[in-house]
Amino acid sequence: MRDRRPSALHTATLGLLLLLAGGVTVSSIPASVAREDPGAYKAIRKSPQWGRLVGTCRIAKAVPVPDIEVRVNGGTEKRPTPRIAYDEKTLGLSNCVVWLEGVKEGKPWPNGRHAVLAHVDRAYVPHVHWIPVNTQLALVNMDDETDNVHGFLGRQGRETTVFNLFVGPKCVIGDAANTYLERPGHHLILSDCCPSKSAHVFVVTHPYYSEPTGMRGTYAIEDIPPGTYTVVCWHEGMQHKARRSKDGRLLRYDFGEPIRIEKTITLEKQQTTTLDFTIPAP
Repeated sequence: MRDRRPSALHTATLGLLLLLAGGVTVSSIPASVAREDPGAYKAIRKSPQWGRLVGTCRIAKAVPVPDIEVRVNGGTEKRPTPRIAYDEKTLGLSNCVVWLEGVKEGKPWPNGRHAVLAHVDRAYVPHVHWIPVNTQLALVNMDDETDNVHGFLGRQGRETTVFNLFVGPKCVIGDAANTYLERPGHHLILSDCCPSKSAHVFVVTHPYYSEPTGMRGTYAIEDIPPGTYTVVCWHEGMQHKARRSKDGRLLRYDFGEPIRIEKTITLEKQQTTTLDFTIPAP
């Protein structure tokens, strides 16, 4: 059974979302923290010998950003796809995640084992993020339309359904059993109500992951013990294709393969090491 001791930080996070949304109905406020796995990642005391890894993720060349079709209040509107978001001057690419492979011990986890995936203005926010294994994911619908949130686990994202939940307008599902995420891996989140919506949640076994890059494309991973590591840069991929019915109605989007680039690097004691990545353009 899960340990269900209250998490004040989790409740505060959801409270802020409820305040911003105004009049949100709460199905359940989560109070879950992780149970520890024997033999899992071990947090140790920080050493002054530890260093950091920084860099920039860039798209290989400037490309046109296509639109996607978003369902809004019974109709549709076109918006730029979030799959190709970059700075035109620097080519810094958004929504890349960089991590170290197979780290067994090092810095402590961030405080709290909780996360929120919000439905805001017909999009999932955040679009890409990572959470520790054994984390409760709360689903927050801040829009006036219903949603059905479908979470998959697997290389293509659709091999295994992890959760499939209806979320009413202005509603929170905070403690669903299926959104307590215990299986590591890449989770693709899709909407059964709006084909354009997607998100990516990495459930991870150690904290040596960068926050997703913004428009500048920069990342940083702090407090790394010296050693040789495989460094991975991930991007969701930039290809998508609309599938339509005979009368032209949008049925779904087929998304292309994620992009994964690996490099090997040796990190020296007390050093800041720079490692950049170039992401192939479509």
